[in-house]
Amino acid sequence: MSIKKRLLISNILMIALPSVAALVISFGANELFWYICRGYEMVYYRFFRFDYRMAVRFTSYVTVVGVIISVLVVNHYLSKYVIKAIQKPLGILSDGVKRVGEGQLSYRIAYETQDEFKKVFDDFNEMAGRLEASVNAIERQEKNRKELIIGISHDIKSPLTSIKAYVEGLLDGVASTPQAQKKYLTIIKEKAEDIDRMVNTLFLFSKMDAGEYVDHPERINIAGELRSIFEAVHDEYMDKGLKISLESPKEGYVVADPELLHRVFMNIIDNSEKYKDKSDAALSIKMSRCDSGFEISFLDNGPGVPEAALPKLFDVFYRADASRSDPKKGSGVGLAIVKKAIERMGGSVRAANGALGGLLITLYLPEA
Repeated sequence: MSIKKRLLISNILMIALPSVAALVISFGANELFWYICRGYEMVYYRFFRFDYRMAVRFTSYVTVVGVIISVLVVNHYLSKYVIKAIQKPLGILSDGVKRVGEGQLSYRIAYETQDEFKKVFDDFNEMAGRLEASVNAIERQEKNRKELIIGISHDIKSPLTSIKAYVEGLLDGVASTPQAQKKYLTIIKEKAEDIDRMVNTLFLFSKMDAGEYVDHPERINIAGELRSIFEAVHDEYMDKGLKISLESPKEGYVVADPELLHRVFMNIIDNSEKYKDKSDAALSIKMSRCDSGFEISFLDNGPGVPEAALPKLFDVFYRADASRSDPKKGSGVGLAIVKKAIERMGGSVRAANGALGGLLITLYLPEA
């Protein structure tokens, strides 16, 4: 029962019960007085007026005292009736606040009574849920930050070590001929370019992770974008040992940043090329229309990923196993950028192992 109804009932009873009590006491006192007086028949008539006044006075006194007592009794029990309806929910709420304050962020209050406190408890549960999500997000960000630092240190160390070794070789005269010196300098240049690409990639990811990346969304034909990329890189990746095939409709429009979308596609293609383990490596790209948008799937015939590692594949610096953990093959940030970029466009990304092996990455983007 709601507190409002309890108060309404209490107010009614505060009036009704004392009134009934007054009537009952008044009637009872009057009857009692005249019952006593019947024992004095000899003086009854002579002192009738006196007895009548006395009866009225007696009845009034008893009625007033009875009403006061009944009001106090009724008020006592009705107050307990109303206060109990308030104290119990407040106790439950206080206990919930204490539990959450102690770190039990998953604690929720189960309150089924349909009264004014129901919304309070619903709001408390919603607040606790948001607090839990916020704390979890902070913990994930802190974990990502630590992994980012470890990953940067690990991935930059390798090319820096190579640069140091080749510079020492030049200084020590190991490369004594112009051809050897040119070879050393070329390698140093390549390693420096690797570091530059890595820093640019990390800078992009950091800006996206902090929400500071400024994109320029526009309505673009994603099917046309795929064909353009396919025509531009097909021969290049064929020379690297990766055969790319494309199957897509003539057109399909989405709202996206063209530069960011291009980077997404190239990151996935690069990922398949870097981790190929066959001489006849292949990547199949298919675009299809779904209920409210488009799905673009990238299926390679590479080593695949353990099932337990699939949910973590888009985490920054995560590498599933030895076949995908060579720092020379990437920074471990490419797929993390893919996930963040697609989510900024209102889409989603998922990974799975192909039916015949290899890694399947599926993008979803809503239709413009």
